[in-house]
Amino acid sequence: MKLSIIMPAYNAGKTISMAVNSVVEILSNDVELIIVDDGSTDDTAEICSIYQEKYQTIKVIKVINGGVSNARNIGVENARGEYIMFVDSDDESLLNKRDLEILNKAPEFVLFSYSVKKATGKENVIINSEACIKIKELSQYIADNYDLFSSPWAKIYKRELIIRNGLRFIVNQKYGEDTSFVFSYLSTIKNEIYVSNIVSYRYYLYANGASGFRTYHKEMNLYLYNILNSYLKLNASNNYAGKLANYLFDKAIMHYYIHNDLKNFESNFLKTYDYFKNYIVEETINNEVLKYKFPVNEKNIRKLYMMNLIYKVKNLVKKIVWR
Repeated sequence: MKLSIIMPAYNAGKTISMAVNSVVEILSNDVELIIVDDGSTDDTAEICSIYQEKYQTIKVIKVINGGVSNARNIGVENARGEYIMFVDSDDESLLNKRDLEILNKAPEFVLFSYSVKKATGKENVIINSEACIKIKELSQYIADNYDLFSSPWAKIYKRELIIRNGLRFIVNQKYGEDTSFVFSYLSTIKNEIYVSNIVSYRYYLYANGASGFRTYHKEMNLYLYNILNSYLKLNASNNYAGKLANYLFDKAIMHYYIHNDLKNFESNFLKTYDYFKNYIVEETINNEVLKYKFPVNEKNIRKLYMMNLIYKVKNLVKKIVWR
């Protein structure tokens, strides 16, 4: 078996047919699909059973609800393929059989291009520059291209490395668990990673999707620690770690305001920033694992202010245009 595609599913009755249909074309004696039904209470199980009866290379595993990380782990433990790929039950794989020929080169890790499709129908395609990244260059490449590594999909992993090193998604880790898994896996690679310009995945950004950023102001320290701790396993220098930390801080606090508190942004700005800096940032940098200086400064705060101001202006313009 060459490839195992792992698809966790929870109450995905409205989207799972789309997700499964997107991989049916590449299923064969060498490619299997493992669907882990994570205790769904809708018609997900019934839909999966229909596909399992129709295709011999589709396996459905039903488990008690334990979360997406647990479901992915169960998929890994039941996989037979030399390689593993993850597809969420509300997204689509865009790979075809010809694209899978890349596995004949025996890569340790493949990073594909992908697209993001919004509820409005607008689609943004992120195309990578094709490259082979040596291990000594990897920490810098990640610091410069973090968003490419923040999720487990649009990637192919070697199952042997996952099993041999006991890698799993951390079930009780609420924030950054996907990125932590990717970074932990990359720390086991000996040679290089292959970056492909093949657009392999369509990620759907749903308007009513859950947003972890709504609560990051309470547990930002865990989010930063989990990701940066796993990143440092790649022997990243303080400069690269600082660059990534700065990016994560800006991104998380920006999303918090976008989702929560735009109306009172000016009046709450200094108070909230003091909370981030004094409570979260200092707690993070004082941890024994993270001994570099966290790069939060006046320049970055001004940048954050402008980003939010621009966001509000754009929304104001929309209201005027559509009035």
